[in-house]
Amino acid sequence: MEKVYLSLGSNIGDRQRYLDEAVQKLTEHAEILLLKKSSYYETSPVGGIVQDDFINMAVEIATTLTVPQLLDVIHTVEHALNRQRKIHWGPRTIDIDIIFYGEQEFDQDDVHVPHKEAFNRYFVLRPIAELIVDESPLRKRVQAGIQALEQQATGQTLRKITTGIQILGDGSLNMVITESNPMQHSLQAIGIQFDEVSGTVRERLEELLRHNLSVTEIGQTALLAFMTVFELRNLIAAWPFLAGKEQLSKILERNRVIWSGKKFTFDLTFQPIVYSIINITPDSFYDGAPQNLTLEYIEQRVRDDLDAGADVIEFGGKSSRPGYEDISPEVEWQRLAEPLRAIRATFPAAVIAIDTDEAYVMEQALLAGADIINDIDGFDTEAKLAVLAKYHPAVVVMNNGRAGFTHADNVYDELPVFFAEKQAELLAHGLQAEQIVVDPGVGFFDKRNGMDSVERMKTTGLLTKLGLPVMIAISRKSFMSKVFNLPVAERLYSTLIFEQMLLSAGGRIIRAHDTRATRLLVDGYVEYQEH
Repeated sequence: MEKVYLSLGSNIGDRQRYLDEAVQKLTEHAEILLLKKSSYYETSPVGGIVQDDFINMAVEIATTLTVPQLLDVIHTVEHALNRQRKIHWGPRTIDIDIIFYGEQEFDQDDVHVPHKEAFNRYFVLRPIAELIVDESPLRKRVQAGIQALEQQATGQTLRKITTGIQILGDGSLNMVITESNPMQHSLQAIGIQFDEVSGTVRERLEELLRHNLSVTEIGQTALLAFMTVFELRNLIAAWPFLAGKEQLSKILERNRVIWSGKKFTFDLTFQPIVYSIINITPDSFYDGAPQNLTLEYIEQRVRDDLDAGADVIEFGGKSSRPGYEDISPEVEWQRLAEPLRAIRATFPAAVIAIDTDEAYVMEQALLAGADIINDIDGFDTEAKLAVLAKYHPAVVVMNNGRAGFTHADNVYDELPVFFAEKQAELLAHGLQAEQIVVDPGVGFFDKRNGMDSVERMKTTGLLTKLGLPVMIAISRKSFMSKVFNLPVAERLYSTLIFEQMLLSAGGRIIRAHDTRATRLLVDGYVEYQEH
């Protein structure tokens, strides 16, 4: 919405009535908001035509119309008030000119904005000077123009016939908008306080927030609301007031969540992604099989998953299931090397991740074209950190609660602290915050019949406060059988239920075996949130 200054004049008939009717007709347009009206001035005509004196005034409006669109509205108003264009600078019932249109310049056909005669017209600058109260560059230009004209023998006379401006607007100019906790991030509960809201502004604001059940009244002139990023975006799109939109947009931007690597950028704020698992192993807990090691099978899986909507393809060369048998880094890389190089060549635009806890495999994978490294042990050795410092890949960092981690009885306390410290460590090794994803490690440390995994899932909302993307990596894991008594073949149902809950908690990257079903879940979630 632009702030625009118009100059109006009339020297036929009831001059002041024509001015008032012109202002009334302008503000009947849905995209024009009248903010201020200047005093009325009786002025001598210019241009050498013998005619009666004019009454001139200026208005400050806010509008979403472009200059040509606003000019069309002005011509319609002038025509309705019997403006006749017979004599240049001659008598007229009404004359309306666009003098300033925000900070924009417009020069097309015979239309020039700022108006090319503005600084030669005392009767234009004096009324506008009343309206500009801030110490802006425009006010300084107008004041300088007035002083220059007063020092010249222009022959222009001007007499104020009414005193004082009328401040109109929409009542929102005093509104104060603040984020309740700007030191934390959130996708699901952004606290925004609206102060100095009353009357029609308050009524309209309450109407805009009518679907938000968290709205709380704070005294007579303040409201507090917690909203998701989707709700905030919709509020900004529907915002009807002159004031406040820029501040709301800044709050939304501060809570934006990005994941990027050297060849990709995902804006996860409104769009979760599907991170597809392809195990190149004979013994993974869900889909381990000897055929997984054949290049033909792997290429077809990648093609199928990309067609089904995968945003990232992850290869894993060894199982990390409970009770797994470890293999050497060399054997792990032997499984991964040929498939990674082949897929990189066949699908050059694909974003490829490697799931490994070995520094040797990390480096070889990055040299072969991998984009992301996912370490279940959270990059816990100097050798791994050295690889990150050398290649700067995007990463997924997990706290799995196994040996080597400081394990607390309360993961709600431990995990936020662990990941904040890990973020600082990774930043010190040259990574950027946008390269880091955190994974709360569901399904690895589980001594209480699945409830440790449930608690780790429920840390998702807490972890989003770090401003880092949170991975949802629960696909078909065994805790679901312990909690829901489901056989392995039926774990997809509980997987999708939990994934939907974690999306609502702020998780944004779903690591999944079932790509098509997960894509449908993500698309349905986004569609639901947007309406």
